[in-house]
Amino acid sequence: MPENDAANPGAAADPESDETEHRLISAAKAYLTSHIPDATLERTALTAGLSPSYFSRLFHRVTGETFSDFLMRLRMETAARLLSESDLKLLAGTDTMRNYKIMAEKDLQRYGAQILTSGRFRESLPRPWHARKI
Repeated sequence: MPENDAANPGAAADPESDETEHRLISAAKAYLTSHIPDATLERTALTAGLSPSYFSRLFHRVTGETFSDFLMRLRMETAARLLSESDLKLLAGTDTMRNYKIMAEKDLQRYGAQILTSGRFRESLPRPWHARKI
């Protein structure tokens, strides 16, 4: 039975198509990296010229990671980098510390992480990051 028939819609049609899909996802990742604050599935799919639902399935198939998990990881890594390289205090898009704590508690339940202040996070970094001031 052929791999790309109607009974097996998830199979790659051919190597050229597979390469095109990888290029599309690489371009989407580049877009996300430069548009972290306002990135959404809908905007990213639009830049790729695809519907959000198809883009989401394609992203997962190519990367092995859901779009939302990738975006959350990208945002967390960016926040960690910014905290380690500066004296910034991040409230993760919230307007008050109280709202930040409410949001962080929800993330704790979802991701099993722990809440750290920006100062505690910096203290947890290996030296010389911890002692470094910019």
